[in-house]
Amino acid sequence: MSVPPYVPQKAVSANLTFYRSPRRRVGGWLANRPGEVVSSQEQTSDFCLSYQGPDQGYAFRLARLFEKRLCLADKEKQTDVVAGCVALALKRASLLGRAPMIGDLQKAFDLFGFLSTNASRELITRRQKIFAGASNHGCDRILRDLVDLVPASSLGLSDVDHPVAEL
Repeated sequence: MSVPPYVPQKAVSANLTFYRSPRRRVGGWLANRPGEVVSSQEQTSDFCLSYQGPDQGYAFRLARLFEKRLCLADKEKQTDVVAGCVALALKRASLLGRAPMIGDLQKAFDLFGFLSTNASRELITRRQKIFAGASNHGCDRILRDLVDLVPASSLGLSDVDHPVAEL
């Protein structure tokens, strides 16, 4: 089959048997594609910018380990609690520069007293308002408000974060 005339010349010359790229690239590279992260957006704590991290879906797998241990009050839905605490755990893991671990979820559930049977009535009333509707599809605003509500200092390290200590 013949090659149309608009196809560029062969990259391999007659005396070479492999392709050789040019020695240098002509022109510089700019971050001008849609969705490209520019330097002003990297590692900022601006409102509504997410926290990126590797393997974030694994947090939902880890959350299944806590589902039977959750102490929920009336009007609290387990799906809302899990969605909100997974978001907090992902924030913590990304601030530490790693994938989520079981300690991240432990900290998130403990922070709002979901693993304790003696949570105060005031805490229960407050968390009912905060977590309400967190698992609804398209309600990212609720999760973002929840994550922004908890400062990074409250998500500090503990013994749970070091799996070597458990062995």
